[in-house]
Amino acid sequence: MARISVEQKALTDPRFSILGSRFLNHRLKIPAAVHHAVGLGLMVRVWNECQERGCHTLHAETLANICCVMGLPDSPVANLLVEAELGEWDGTGGNVRIKGTAGRIEWLEKSKESNRERQKRHRERNAVTNALVTPPSRGALAPSPALSPTKNSEEETTLASRSADADAPPPVLTFPTTGSGPKTWDLTPEQVGVWSGLFAGIEVEAECRKALAWIQANPKKTASGMKRFLTSWLTKATNGGGSRSVGRGLTLQERNERAGDEWLRSKGVVR
Repeated sequence: MARISVEQKALTDPRFSILGSRFLNHRLKIPAAVHHAVGLGLMVRVWNECQERGCHTLHAETLANICCVMGLPDSPVANLLVEAELGEWDGTGGNVRIKGTAGRIEWLEKSKESNRERQKRHRERNAVTNALVTPPSRGALAPSPALSPTKNSEEETTLASRSADADAPPPVLTFPTTGSGPKTWDLTPEQVGVWSGLFAGIEVEAECRKALAWIQANPKKTASGMKRFLTSWLTKATNGGGSRSVGRGLTLQERNERAGDEWLRSKGVVR
């Protein structure tokens, strides 16, 4: 992930408060600082996506996927960015030009190019140094005869391969897939742990089992698209009240308030 630097004036820019307020319930008394934290947090994700892609514009569907990963309510985020004056339509069919990217992308590309030039010069210097210190050759040596694999070496290779497979933890669930790629997709314990941290208000494994039942009845997902499908499923379960985690079920409002408080504490603002 590219590094994003946020200027000091962004902490008081009202555009981020306007953007964040569009995702929170207006009937609840939510501090303005939380609105600002949500809006600024979303824009940091958007700027990072632009830097990763090396572009100034993002499609409305890409912006919606960013909100989905962050667990924000399903909203026309492209329109909200334009309303908050943090983006503008570029007239090419659903693409939004993101404000604040001017100069960031160009600086990052120049930095990458500078690093490549330094690495190239370093390799050239090493090549010259090696040529100066390498003694002259006195005739090529005959190549060593190739050793044919023995039965014992083949058995050792097979045992090592099996041992490596045995060390890997078994998948939590295996999803059938379609298409020309792999015919199955494994849900690993590591991925369950990552999603449990992102979707703290639901029981991730229970929701994934529901998704598996749906896939078995509707086998039309590919292996490459399975992760995105499950992310969307968990987001809908979070917003719609899926299987709640025992002892840690939080409403969307509570998660937003907690995220705002943590962000303010990281900036040294005590509420």
